[in-house]
Amino acid sequence: MTLLVAVAACTGPAPLDPRAPRPAPKVEHAGALSELFDTRAAPGTIALRPLLAKPHLYALGPLADMTGELMVWDGTAFTSRVAGGRVVVATVSDASVPLLVWSRVTKWREVAVPEEACELADFEAWLPEAARGAGIDAAQPFAFQIVGSVQNAKLHVVALPPGTPLTHEAHDASKTTLELGATPVQALGFHATDAKGVWTHHDRNIHVHLRTLLGTTMGHVDDFTLAPGAIVRIAAR
Repeated sequence: MTLLVAVAACTGPAPLDPRAPRPAPKVEHAGALSELFDTRAAPGTIALRPLLAKPHLYALGPLADMTGELMVWDGTAFTSRVAGGRVVVATVSDASVPLLVWSRVTKWREVAVPEEACELADFEAWLPEAARGAGIDAAQPFAFQIVGSVQNAKLHVVALPPGTPLTHEAHDASKTTLELGATPVQALGFHATDAKGVWTHHDRNIHVHLRTLLGTTMGHVDDFTLAPGAIVRIAAR
């Protein structure tokens, strides 16, 4: 019996199957959409600066009091606000947000977007397959990028008037909608099947912000049609 125990102890756990899907870099979040609407307010309780102190941050969220949109791309924070009736995009070193989803990523795996997945709804349905094809566990949340061009896209930037209670009706009424034609873009998104009402909307498994490469437009993605040749990059490490 002693010999058998010794042999079992020496063998250790079974080795991992190299073909098994690997978890993506951890996706974290602070705040929740449902809580903001329950309290009818979206104060900037989450400071961005401490998160920016560490490298390779990718993050999305609305700005404090629902006054704009935020996208952090590899440690560079872009904000999109409505001023004078137009959308203004800027880079910042500090901001506060009521809700943030983020990950730290140093390596991405590229997958070509097939023609049948160029529409947003089709892209969302196909994305877990792309993750599995890249060797990533699609059952867990993961970050992704879209690089290429859109044929068209519909974005919004929220700009809740000061002092306005946060309701779904007020939120929707405060949106400035942007319609894009054919243009090169970069988009950052997060996928999860269990984050509805937390950091994705109630009918979505993805939360995506898009920025034109010229840097003049950025917003939350409501719809898009990707141009042929677009690439999705899945967070791998």
